[in-house]
Amino acid sequence: MFQTEKDFSQNIAVCEQNAHHNIMNTKYSKGSHTVYYHRYHIVWITKYRYKVLTQEIKTRVRDIIGQVAEDMRVHIENGVVSSDHVHIFVSIPPHVTVSDFVQKAKGRSSRKIQVEC
Repeated sequence: MFQTEKDFSQNIAVCEQNAHHNIMNTKYSKGSHTVYYHRYHIVWITKYRYKVLTQEIKTRVRDIIGQVAEDMRVHIENGVVSSDHVHIFVSIPPHVTVSDFVQKAKGRSSRKIQVEC
C-alpha cells in the first residue's frame, strides 16, 4: 500500500502511461449500477512544511488513513508518508466525494495524533 517516495513516483508515472496506452485493458471498478475508473493523486503537507512526521508518527498516520479508506470503501493504490508531506494514489467510488475523503483522512489522523502525543 505505502512505499518509498521514489517507488511511488515511478509507479504513478507507470500508471499514467498505462492509462493512456491501455484504454481497452483498463480495470474498471463496478458498483451495483455503475462502472467507473476514478483515480486521484492526493498530496497534503504539514503546516509550514515542518518535518514533524517521525517514524512512529508516520506508521500511525499510515494506519489511520488506511482505516478511513476502509470505512469509506476507498481503495489505496499506492502511498507514501514523508517527514513533511503525504502522497496517496486512490480509487474513490462515485458515491464518495474526494473532498469528503480528504477531510476525514486529514481530520481523523490529525486529531488522533494530537491526542496520542
